[in-house]
Amino acid sequence: MLLDQLRINNCEQWLRSNNYEITPFYLNTEWSFQIKNSPFFITLEQSDILWKRWEEDPNWASSAIIYQLEDENLAETLQEQLRKNITIKSQSGKLWLCRFYSPNVWMSLSKSLTQEQLQTLSGCADAIYLSPSLLHDNHPLIQLNDPVTTFNQLSVSDTIIEGLIA
Repeated sequence: MLLDQLRINNCEQWLRSNNYEITPFYLNTEWSFQIKNSPFFITLEQSDILWKRWEEDPNWASSAIIYQLEDENLAETLQEQLRKNITIKSQSGKLWLCRFYSPNVWMSLSKSLTQEQLQTLSGCADAIYLSPSLLHDNHPLIQLNDPVTTFNQLSVSDTIIEGLIA
């Protein structure tokens, strides 16, 4: 799970009190100076209380995306890949902070990006899930048939960037 902890009151305290190991997303990136505002990577199972909360609580649902990995040994690889897209490049060469871990941003991007760009944005994940309370079902938002093993920074059109900041 990639969770935007700033959107949830006492998020870090709740996670720690329920014994979740959290890893700041901005750790060891050019955004490290914002570590206190960093989203969290959290490893969880479908049976976890956090998963249930993400399914049912609108605030948690709108603050996190779940990345499914068939091979749990790829968790660190996924984190490294996703961190490369905290900043994305537009066609005009400008760099932009991309909050792709926000379900609203992800839904917008999923309508605008090519399959190849979505796979780049998804790294080695096998599937991406948004909360069923947002999608009204429990199917992956995107099922990735060819998870990325080599990785480049995402580059998108200026039109897509304009749509995200509008």
